[in-house]
Amino acid sequence: MARKGFVHLAMLLIIPIIVAIGAVILIAVNQDSSSTSNPSNSIQPTTDPQKVVAAFFDSVTAKDKNKAKRFLSPNVDKVALQSTLSDSSTTPSLYTQDFSYKLTGNQTELSGKTAYVNVDIEVQGQLLPTLVILQKETNGTWLITDSETAVADNNGMFPSEVRQSNSVNRVVLVLMGSADFYLTSPEGTHAGYDFTTGKRINEIKDVFYDGRFSDKLQSFSIVDMEGTWELKIIGNGEGQYILSTQPVDDPSSASFITGQSQKDSITTYILRYPSEKGKPIEVVATQ
Repeated sequence: MARKGFVHLAMLLIIPIIVAIGAVILIAVNQDSSSTSNPSNSIQPTTDPQKVVAAFFDSVTAKDKNKAKRFLSPNVDKVALQSTLSDSSTTPSLYTQDFSYKLTGNQTELSGKTAYVNVDIEVQGQLLPTLVILQKETNGTWLITDSETAVADNNGMFPSEVRQSNSVNRVVLVLMGSADFYLTSPEGTHAGYDFTTGKRINEIKDVFYDGRFSDKLQSFSIVDMEGTWELKIIGNGEGQYILSTQPVDDPSSASFITGQSQKDSITTYILRYPSEKGKPIEVVATQ
């Protein structure tokens, strides 16, 4: 199945915008690889992942690639970002565009070694929900290892006519950890990891699914979340999982849900879009 969800580039209208998100990281890494060997020595350590992410995007806003590079781990995942990145000097990037950003939420794993920060980036009126992943260094410094922006396949995460509408309930769901997820629509169609067959499927119209296997991160982008949806979290190992939910048109309502998974364990949640602006997506565990 072709990968869908967060890393494939989008419509002609927004390709320059979306390429930019990932291109920031590759440009920073490629500019001077020698100084990334020990980036912790070149920046002031902070125990707050959000400050690192803010400093990174502030550096990008200032068009300072060298400074931005210092907030990246030497282990930054260039393979995972490859579909949104290019070595070409002509590739559009955030360094050549005016943009604004807002941190909308954060979560740290129980191990204390991995953190996730939700960022909303706005470029030319396009809102791009982004998840930044950080690892903690031995000296307490947090450094960015990965970044995921909500786009899908060769179409936009949401069609252009939908992006202009405020009447639809647009949602991004991201799952991190030793688990898979399986989404059931109100019509009874499914997307995600089918634990009965061991296959990954997507039967739901206007739902984009990205199952990424290397770093245990998966996502759903839902064009219009009407009615009651069911989400099963299926454990594929022991450890903590984190479910991030975000209404795209109300980024302040991003929220995180954590749980523990074991091999073949199943936790079921009922999801509903919030009835009031400013409220998070309703998530109720049924078992």
